[in-house]
Order: sequence, then structure tokens, then C-alpha cells
Amino acid sequence: MLSENLRLELQPLGVRVIVAMVGAVKTEIYNKQDFQLPASSLYGAAETAMQRQATGQHQKDTEETADVTAANIVRDVLDERRTGKIWRGGKAGTAQVATWLLPTTRIDKVLTRSSGFPELREVYKGGVPPQS
Repeated sequence: MLSENLRLELQPLGVRVIVAMVGAVKTEIYNKQDFQLPASSLYGAAETAMQRQATGQHQKDTEETADVTAANIVRDVLDERRTGKIWRGGKAGTAQVATWLLPTTRIDKVLTRSSGFPELREVYKGGVPPQS
């Protein structure tokens, strides 16, 4: 990861690099989202899952308020002992533990199972048809 390389390379110069790994945060970004793919989109098989993501339905039960997440990140950044990744927001702690314990392929499966990607793989298992 580029940020980890920067953290190590800049540390001797007194520069701290902190990467915020942010989980689910309750914001206004999902309000009034109108999501629809073009009829010819290669992602058509995943449209329902993508609509759920675009409207925030995937994370409704795991959100942390933006004020809490922001306060935690600011506190971490101001703490001179902190460097590297900080994990904040809803389910961020769970994600942090998962990255320690699980292989990347398993994490990918968990993250993509409700994304519509499995449906896309099924539709395009023979390859993507040429676009006209």
C-alpha cells in the first residue's frame, strides 16, 4: 500500500502518515439518491445490489454518527503517538480484526457477497460479450 511506504519513508523526516480506514458512517450522502443503470450496462445483473448500496441500505444497521467518527479521527490525528492505519466508524473494528485473521480471498468474498458481483460472475463466466 502506498500509504504504508510513505509512512516508513517519511518517518525519519519527522512526518507522520495516518490512514483513516473508515467503516459505516451515517451521513446525508445517501439522501435522495436516484440510481439507475443504462439498459445496455454490463452491470445489469448487479443493479438491485448497486441500488441498495447507492441508497445506503447495506449499512443502515451498522452506522456510526459522523460526529462520533470525526471526533475519533481528530483525536487520533492529534495524538503524536499514532501512526499508520486508524480504524473508525461502524464495523471498522470488525474489519480490522478480519484483516489480521482472514486471507484476502475470504475478506473479498464477505465484502462482495451482497454487492451483485456473484451475479455478474455468473452472467459473464464465459467472458464479456463485445459491445456494439
